[in-house]
Amino acid sequence: MTNILNMNRSLKWLVAIVATPVILFLILVALLYCPPVQNWAVKHVAAYVSDKTGMEVSIDRVNLSFPLDLQLDGLKMLRPNDSIPNKKDTVADVHRLVANVDLLPLLKSRVEVNELTFTKLKANTVNFIGDLRIRGDLQRLHIVSHAVNLVGDSVRVNKADIEGGWVDIALGDTVPEDPNKQKPLWRINIDKLNLTKTDFRLHMPGDTMSVHANFKKAVANGAELLLHDNIYKVANVDWQGGDFSYDQNYVRHAKTGFDAAHIAMQDVNLGIDSFLYAAPKIRLRVRTANMKEKSGLIVKDFRGPFSMDSTSINLPDLYFRLPNTELSGRFMMDMNAFADKNPGQISTQLDGFLRLEDLHPFLTSVPKNIYQAIPNQSIIIKGQLDGNLRSAAFKQLRLAMPGYFDLTGTGWIADMMSGAGHLRSDLKLKGTASNLGFVSKLLPRDVRKTIAFPHGVGINGDIHVRKTLYTGSIQLTQGGGRIRLNGAYNTATELYRITADATSFPVHRFLPNMGLSAFSGTIKTQGRGTDFLNPNHQPISAFVFVVSNMVTTYWMA
Repeated sequence: MTNILNMNRSLKWLVAIVATPVILFLILVALLYCPPVQNWAVKHVAAYVSDKTGMEVSIDRVNLSFPLDLQLDGLKMLRPNDSIPNKKDTVADVHRLVANVDLLPLLKSRVEVNELTFTKLKANTVNFIGDLRIRGDLQRLHIVSHAVNLVGDSVRVNKADIEGGWVDIALGDTVPEDPNKQKPLWRINIDKLNLTKTDFRLHMPGDTMSVHANFKKAVANGAELLLHDNIYKVANVDWQGGDFSYDQNYVRHAKTGFDAAHIAMQDVNLGIDSFLYAAPKIRLRVRTANMKEKSGLIVKDFRGPFSMDSTSINLPDLYFRLPNTELSGRFMMDMNAFADKNPGQISTQLDGFLRLEDLHPFLTSVPKNIYQAIPNQSIIIKGQLDGNLRSAAFKQLRLAMPGYFDLTGTGWIADMMSGAGHLRSDLKLKGTASNLGFVSKLLPRDVRKTIAFPHGVGINGDIHVRKTLYTGSIQLTQGGGRIRLNGAYNTATELYRITADATSFPVHRFLPNMGLSAFSGTIKTQGRGTDFLNPNHQPISAFVFVVSNMVTTYWMA
């Protein structure tokens, strides 16, 4: 009996010894859920973190409920500035942080975040993520993440909501990595991101390029951020309202017109897929877009794949609608296509219609007299065009302005912005000129007094221009008559040569001040000057008329 009692007593002591640590642990855990103990523990933890990290960490208040529902008020983290003595950088300043984390996954080094909500958050990653710096000042940041690996270098966020404030991302220059240094966080995947009334700013290394976007409301799905490689991908984005600007910071601003190096959009509504940004390249597919640009360009709708880098913009399959313009086709433009010196190229194939008032931001380099002379009417356009404002080549290019002209041409034109006496061109034209009265505004004043442009002229021929020398062969029809002209004219010397074969052609409608009438026959002439009634006119030509098999020659000495 005594042995049994001793055994029971020993068993009780053994149970007490084993149970005591467990009970103490449970009591300690229970105490952690008491607010006074929580505040005491948090102060000691904050002091420990401050000592180990060199940062000043403080928390005003903490509340922990079972199992891991945490609320922190007044969290601040400060660290000494790297370059300015006695100055401190704010790493984090949070008015309130609410976190709900599952307990059991922590034992497997995984974090299951059911809720992580920051209210009035100010943050600065300084150099915590390599040479990437992220700063922010947000009214609210809400995160749900069920795939955070504590021993890995990547994070997956299932959902993130950002409301109010701004986020600023600065990409640093690439620097050699220390092979012995632990690799920081470098891959972030965000399944769904909601943005409301938030500014986003991105700065390239050396601040060579910057992007700014203001989101009234936007949703992004399937985002992948490869921080070390400066590669950013988004599966799709829907952006409703806001602003967007793109600047090459070391490129001078254009004085007027559209500036491809400094784009500023307002009232942006955008839907895109397959977004990729890998500095300095941007690639995406636009589902729909409408916006206004500071130059006056108004985009009602835009669709198609888009790519851009520091040298060019490329749209291989586009649909483009402005207030009075609708075009489809392809478009490629070098960023310096409108430069005064050594301009780049524009290559486009288009089908649709346009009005010059819609494209005025691109035409500010066109001389004012030329722009104002062209009627403000819709122009039907179809064909291929390659070049710039200095020189251009086109193939089966149809230009038609109802009521004015309908022409199809193939050829090239160069030095058109160099002023009179420098133009070079080869053109083949066919079509109808219903009303070319506006062309007379582009001619020299003395030529305007001599030549007129009647309505309903059929055109089929070719024209060649070499500075001051114009040559060509062209057939004109008008008012039931026709004429085939072969000739040359030098605007500098006023020397000319003309051969004309006509049938009932109303010459008087083209040369109204010369007392002529409808003509049938052949004319061959050469001379100098176009004002035949001027007493100072010095012709050196012979007129040869062939009418009804009669040859009449007029010599003018």
